[in-house]
Amino acid sequence: MIDARKSIPAGNEYDGASKSLKRQILKDLRKTESSCGQLKLGRWGRIFATGNTRPLYQLIRPAGSKKVAVSGPISEKGGSLITPQKCRLGRWAEYFEEQFSWPPATQPVEIMHTGDWNVNLSHLSEEEIRYEMSVLKREKSPGPDGLYPVLYKKRLRIPGNPSDKVCWFDMKRMESSCSVNSLSGAGKSTIAFSLEQLLVARGISAYVLDGDNIRTGLNKDLGFSSEDREENIRRIGEVAKLFADANNICITSFISPFARDRNANRLLHENAGLKFFEIFISSPIEVCEQRDVKGLYKKARAGVIKDFTGVTSTYDVPTNPDLVINTDVHDVQECVRQCVEFLSKKGVIPSFHETNPFGGPMPQELFVYDPEKLDAIRQEAKKLPELRLTRLDVEWLQVLAEGWATPLKGFMRERQYLQVLYFGQLVSDDTQVPNLTVPIVLPVHTREKSMLENAKAFKLTYQGRTLAVLRDPEFYRHRKEERCCRTFGTFHPDHPSIKAILASGDWLVGGELEVLERIRWNDNLDQYRLTPRELHKRFLEMKADCVFAFQLRNPVHNGHALLMTETRRQLLEEHGFHNPVLLLHPLGGWTKPDDVPLHIRMLQHDACLDEGVLDPKTTLVAIFPSPMLYAGPREVQWHARTRLYAGVQFYIVGRDPAGLPHPDGSGVDLYDPTHGAQVLSMAPGLPGLKILPFRVAAYDTKVGKMNFFDPKRAADFLFISGTKMRGLARNGEEPPEGFMAPSAWTVLADYYRDSLNKGNQN
Repeated sequence: MIDARKSIPAGNEYDGASKSLKRQILKDLRKTESSCGQLKLGRWGRIFATGNTRPLYQLIRPAGSKKVAVSGPISEKGGSLITPQKCRLGRWAEYFEEQFSWPPATQPVEIMHTGDWNVNLSHLSEEEIRYEMSVLKREKSPGPDGLYPVLYKKRLRIPGNPSDKVCWFDMKRMESSCSVNSLSGAGKSTIAFSLEQLLVARGISAYVLDGDNIRTGLNKDLGFSSEDREENIRRIGEVAKLFADANNICITSFISPFARDRNANRLLHENAGLKFFEIFISSPIEVCEQRDVKGLYKKARAGVIKDFTGVTSTYDVPTNPDLVINTDVHDVQECVRQCVEFLSKKGVIPSFHETNPFGGPMPQELFVYDPEKLDAIRQEAKKLPELRLTRLDVEWLQVLAEGWATPLKGFMRERQYLQVLYFGQLVSDDTQVPNLTVPIVLPVHTREKSMLENAKAFKLTYQGRTLAVLRDPEFYRHRKEERCCRTFGTFHPDHPSIKAILASGDWLVGGELEVLERIRWNDNLDQYRLTPRELHKRFLEMKADCVFAFQLRNPVHNGHALLMTETRRQLLEEHGFHNPVLLLHPLGGWTKPDDVPLHIRMLQHDACLDEGVLDPKTTLVAIFPSPMLYAGPREVQWHARTRLYAGVQFYIVGRDPAGLPHPDGSGVDLYDPTHGAQVLSMAPGLPGLKILPFRVAAYDTKVGKMNFFDPKRAADFLFISGTKMRGLARNGEEPPEGFMAPSAWTVLADYYRDSLNKGNQN
């Protein structure tokens, strides 16, 4: 290691002018944060931060000292001293040259000895960094660049357990205190410690101060009188300030009943140049008393505990907190997510992608949960202009609101629309690039555009109900041919989705959504319509350690069941999982008229479970709300990416997914039947999703049941397509025994018989 400290004592006396100059530099940097003080902690910033000379030498050596730009001595400009980074680097180059002969730029150097100088070019260990830091704290003299290393020591974060990750963040973004405040039993400590755990797992230095680590030590001399409560919060504020000043996120979790104490702590931090955020955990006292984990409310009501906040002692409800979290509405996971989102927006922490319990990305719902905010928006909506939605529009609204299209915050703006059309991916604000291959847009007619284009917001209604408010609308031309050709690979007017697009408006409108209520269809199937977050909860209740999904828009036959059963066997025996759970996830949005209706499919799926074709203990049946597009390989990517947000890790893809016969009536498939699986296996932006190709199953006439196709005895297999299956049902014919569970076939046959009878009556 290069030891940049000379043999001169730390207290070496410099002439008065030199010391005056350096003091002025220090003062000026602290006061104005000149270019040197504002350096981002990239590679150079980290090197200057530690004051360690070995990395500086490594940085300078390849070019040689003469090639390092030196802008001259530290000079004055406009009355203030400046120290450009090039100048500083140049000073170090000159310094090294004075100590020993400079090696040629091309000469490899591992270890070099020149007198007492030892240059070791290996990586710094954590122990060495800590040693250097301890020396810097003792050192009083400046380096060759004329600046005191101590100026930068506060910007260094030392890696440490439990994360074992090095994260370099500008001190101005990290130093802050978060005061989590509420009544007893509202959930503040649970949220605080969960937030701490999440931040530390991401390599961010965070620490919780609460009663267990403060009142048992530092404040054990304090009681619960008003004076002691005030002193308790004052001390906590001082400790939190020290933590924040040391470049930590300090989370305080206390009952702070008096507004004046909270305001004093905010002022304490702000006067020190530190960020302070008040997070109010809002929960009705009735809910807190129901929880009463420690039995404190019961004791307070009985008079055992005196001066108990909320019962016998007053509590000043925060009037203007930075963040309000409703623990009576949200679970812990959602509450922590809101905290992380808030800290990210405030620039305290970098954006990072929260994961769901099964490792995939976390869905972002667009519902307004806060009761006060919801009521305010409903009142506002009464005065807003109105856009009436079609059923198809509402289906897409449901997809957006429940988080299936995360990170979209609403219907696509033009920039997002073009990314999806031409790249098949969406670049979000936090640099995430997820797969997204189908446009999610809101068409409007010219008349509607004229009415709404000057509005800052308008309400979205369906059948007289206000479902959402769209804010900051952006209108752009609906180029239908371009959209269709990019999405479907054809512009044939008889394609069912293209037909709907051609009939829609000539304009598209995008904007952020505030959704006011869950989308309910009141068709006796709403209990199956589970959001991604609700699916997470159900999987956890089923104790799943792995989730695999099978999406379909047709009835389940025994070939499907064989495939799903075989997949579970592989996950158990070959992948080592203990309880893989199947998500049987039929598409529940719009489908073309000749497809089997949703309610019939759901009855048929239930019959398969009742007969044991699928194991109800390891199968969860839920409805996927998306409309069908019939867009082939593009749509199969959409189907797969949405399941990531539901917690799915393995996705079964079949033959010709999302395909259909060519609309020209030629009888050939519009898309190659194998391309869906091939494209999905190569698709970008699907992290953590493993694709399981569909093994072809057919009716094995030799054994009288569905079996995996064996090309060596192809003549023994009978292929029954969806079209042929529907034809058998319409004609009242029975399929071969073993093709489908009898009760499941009865559901299908009854539907087609009833449809035929109704058609004859008409």
